[in-house]
Amino acid sequence: MTASLPRTFFLFCVACSLALCGFYKWVLIPRHQRHDELVHRKEQLVVGLESARLKFTVGKQAEQKAAAARGALNHFLGDDTSDSAMVAFPKEIEDHFTRFGLRDVVVRMATTEKVPKLPGYERVFWSVGVSVPRTDRNAEGLLLAVSDLEQQSRFIKVIDFAMQPSPEDQSLRTATVNMMIVAKKQ
Repeated sequence: MTASLPRTFFLFCVACSLALCGFYKWVLIPRHQRHDELVHRKEQLVVGLESARLKFTVGKQAEQKAAAARGALNHFLGDDTSDSAMVAFPKEIEDHFTRFGLRDVVVRMATTEKVPKLPGYERVFWSVGVSVPRTDRNAEGLLLAVSDLEQQSRFIKVIDFAMQPSPEDQSLRTATVNMMIVAKKQ
């Protein structure tokens, strides 16, 4: 019996060692590897979440800018769709030049052009003629009025400006301002 006790104890120790090695190899190591994989996956998800959050913020800012631009455009063109820029713009231009002391303003539409990136809108090209008496020092008012056009709205672009003697009346000078606006299609 005494000889079989160390042998049994030895077999018991070997069995326990094998069980511990098996437990470590098939339970603890895979669990540790799975934990590392989950930690790595969590880090990837956090990075992806931050990237998505940044894209969302950029998108939200772009939406806010677009809404502000849309509001400015609608304010410029008139919120009411019955207000045609073709009708309202000449009156606004005439009023603009009148504020600078200029009379006899003639506004003519030259042409229209599609705006590919703004469906529902078009570029409208206008020619504005203004008579300025030669003796009048109001040429300065004319220059201020022309320079102020683009300041009033970013949807107005002055293309060119010229002043020459009037062919009909030698006491007058005629100024021509060519400009472009962005307007709703009618």
